Amino acid sequence: MRDQDLVEGFLEEFVEGLTARYGDRIDFILLFGSAARGDWIRGASDIDLIIQLKKPGKLEVTEYATGLFWELDSRYGTAFREVCSLGKGDLLSAVERKTRLYCPFEVLESGEVDWEKGEFHDPFFRAALFFVAPKGMLLRKIRQEGKVLWGRDVREEISLEVSFWDRVKALAVPKYLALYAALVVLVSPTRGVRLATKALLYEAEAALYFLEEPIGLGVKKAVGRLEREVRENPLVDFSLIRRGLEYKGMAEGLQIGRGKGMRFALRVLLFVLATNMAVVSKRFIKALGRG
Repeated sequence: MRDQDLVEGFLEEFVEGLTARYGDRIDFILLFGSAARGDWIRGASDIDLIIQLKKPGKLEVTEYATGLFWELDSRYGTAFREVCSLGKGDLLSAVERKTRLYCPFEVLESGEVDWEKGEFHDPFFRAALFFVAPKGMLLRKIRQEGKVLWGRDVREEISLEVSFWDRVKALAVPKYLALYAALVVLVSPTRGVRLATKALLYEAEAALYFLEEPIGLGVKKAVGRLEREVRENPLVDFSLIRRGLEYKGMAEGLQIGRGKGMRFALRVLLFVLATNMAVVSKRFIKALGRG
């Protein structure tokens, strides 16, 4: 069975099970990311789900959805336990769980997000989106690649106004992720390389977002478009992205030693920094040309 077919079967049963019990409370269930685009890879790809409620009961729905999610993961063999933080019990996963990194889904109550204005009222999201995560990039990805699995189509309400500051923050995310990956490599080389690969591929879309280019078109298209934008810069080595794509495709077969993992993580960090410098320079030159 194709990986994409596997995850689609998983999602169908997850939505059926959740809505059979809480359908009267759920406003919508929305999917975005690789599973929505159709390029999900078992053992390498995580999943991005938003479950918004129209009636109170966030804790109860979250508890039930969590149990159902991991039950189906075991039954379908989707390997989310290997890539999503909620299913692990080691120290690194505890940190990821605390920061909700790679959390497979978020349950929101009505009013926690104003989709039309792009305002997040949940305290955690307000802090994360203000200091680190680019709010406009998240909304644009949801609008571009999102798929409604249940309920109303919230994509039509999403505002696409984006500030320059939001585009700058987008460049910071892969840098922080690459730094985290370099630390994780010291404890778990294979896991650190997976994180570094995520940073590498995230950088492609973040750089395009900063340049005001289309995003949400898939990793390979994003890489190709970015390469056309900055290929004249000798410091940006796109062979590293091709290596990252190979690692992502290897999924559960990936085994990396600590030395090789550290070299890869450091190269990814340098790639992110060099690419950020290249796109900032390109945008500055364009601004001078317009002036």
